Amino acid sequence: MFFKKNNEILKYIKRKKAFYLMCLPYLIGFTIFELYPMIDAFILSFHSWSGGIGGAAFLEPKFVGLKNYAEMIKDELFILSLKNTMVITITFVFISTLISLSIALLLDQKIKNVDIFTTIYFIPYATAPVIMGVVMRVIFNRGGVINWILKEMGLPIIDWLGPNLALITVVLAMVWNYFGYCVVILLAGLQAIPTVLYEAASIDGAGKMTQIRRITLPLLKPILIVTLFLETIYALRAYDIIYGMTGGGPGFQTLTLPYYIYWKGFESWELGYADAIGVILFLMALAIALIQRKIIGTAVIEY
Repeated sequence: MFFKKNNEILKYIKRKKAFYLMCLPYLIGFTIFELYPMIDAFILSFHSWSGGIGGAAFLEPKFVGLKNYAEMIKDELFILSLKNTMVITITFVFISTLISLSIALLLDQKIKNVDIFTTIYFIPYATAPVIMGVVMRVIFNRGGVINWILKEMGLPIIDWLGPNLALITVVLAMVWNYFGYCVVILLAGLQAIPTVLYEAASIDGAGKMTQIRRITLPLLKPILIVTLFLETIYALRAYDIIYGMTGGGPGFQTLTLPYYIYWKGFESWELGYADAIGVILFLMALAIALIQRKIIGTAVIEY
């Protein structure tokens, strides 16, 4: 029985040999460049590991157990960066999904030169986030083009990068940088929906909103899950656009977990503590992805 089962497994592997050979390069790269660093970071999060003065000489990691995680509870900057990261992620995902889905629905209406519009919307995504951050800082500062337009219209100047609005301004910059990518993904999903379903719905007297609610959104659900997941990951790891735009300021108003990890790891050289924050960020991303999958993936589809 044992040998018979092993023979069946070997026959199955032989049949799927080409599949496994094609997956092998990715699995090797994933193990070396993703899985091993993640496991190593998790182990180092239980150590106190300093890079020495200026990081010039790395010291031997010293096991400290859960000390790094316990320190987070008392660390006010960690609490603030965690709060900012959650606010940015929730706000960004909501605004980006709303705008990109609306534009994708418009582009799916058989309009002329749709490829040109799609390319125009995609251009901001092709710009490096740190460059986008610098450009947005110039646009939104007190003497920037936005305030110049407000002044010409007789409206008061707004301190977009001040303590009260810096966080939402960063979110708007992130949306501008990323929504074009989501439009392309959602538009591909919309164009894959058979037009015969809409024709049948029109014959039955269904309006546009009913068609979107009963046909488009249910059939687009798998693509929406992917889009929401990608947006969430982008927001949770946002560092470079914030670095270019506000540098985490004013004060610490736009300090996020990725920025705090960089600060602790490569400026304060508290590598063990930075690793522990990275583990928390990874668990947050995993939890949010599972929640999104649970909420959207179990919704009942009705036609």
